[in-house]
Amino acid sequence: MNHNYIITHFSQPQWPLVNKISTISKSGNLNHIHCATIEKLEQTLSGLSDSSRALFFTDEKMIGYLEKTSLIQSQSSLEIALFISSKMPQVAGSISSLEKVKYLIGMDKSDSIGRDLGILIKKFRESDILDLEKYLAFGADLNLIKITNTTEKKEAVNRIHSFISALGDPGYDHPFDEYARKVSEMTDELLINAIFNANPRLKNQNRSEDLTLNPNETVELRWGFDGDVFGVSVKDPFGQFNRDTIMKYISAQRYVQDVTSDKSAGLGLKMILERSHHLIANVKKEKATEVIALVKFEPRNRDFDNKKRSFYYFSDIE
Repeated sequence: MNHNYIITHFSQPQWPLVNKISTISKSGNLNHIHCATIEKLEQTLSGLSDSSRALFFTDEKMIGYLEKTSLIQSQSSLEIALFISSKMPQVAGSISSLEKVKYLIGMDKSDSIGRDLGILIKKFRESDILDLEKYLAFGADLNLIKITNTTEKKEAVNRIHSFISALGDPGYDHPFDEYARKVSEMTDELLINAIFNANPRLKNQNRSEDLTLNPNETVELRWGFDGDVFGVSVKDPFGQFNRDTIMKYISAQRYVQDVTSDKSAGLGLKMILERSHHLIANVKKEKATEVIALVKFEPRNRDFDNKKRSFYYFSDIE
């Protein structure tokens, strides 16, 4: 018997969104329960059995309720996806104690939400730690580069910069040179986090010096472009990144301009979030951490910067 449930309840009616979630759930043979009232929601949560798993979609206006109700905390196999309109750091700070909130979904254009929802619901159904390939459209080629020293890191970042710069037609005014700069800086920061911050041996290493990683410390970089979304994945073999740390970093009131004078992984994470539209952390405890950053190249740089951000945290730790 299928004991996986998709539950929805929003502070205000969101029928187009509910219908989209319902359609995706049914196509995956999942039980969808929409709770139009708090009473219905509490009845549904109370009725979940110990063997049930539930993914609950709601919105940031429900944070106060989520903090107060014991029903949320008592459900051991409940995960919460929160649709947000406010800025990511503000929301991350307010849900730091809500461990069941794993997914923050920026309320953006409906045509971009459907794809993200489909991936998230499929992950829930299959209990799968996703990789970059599943986030790009079918047919996208992925490039794999194994990083074993600082020279290879620099070459990999330059390769991504050159690829993105070449996307624009030089005869027209286009923002791809700026996108190349942003994404290459983001990639460099992802690699720095994986090489230094994740590695106990190198946490205090002078990062301006050339270094060579041990065979068991190799970092993997994957990247690809499907014509709509550009994705970068960096994977380390340590698996130490946890949700509480990430939320603390995202909510910290510090900004990208501080990164150059600080070695903090948190500042690097804030830079990565500001330069990407969708950030995903996949963690297998003490085995691997994979951080995926997705960006969409908008026709104008202002639209790129204004696009809503989303964050997902997948883990086998909890």
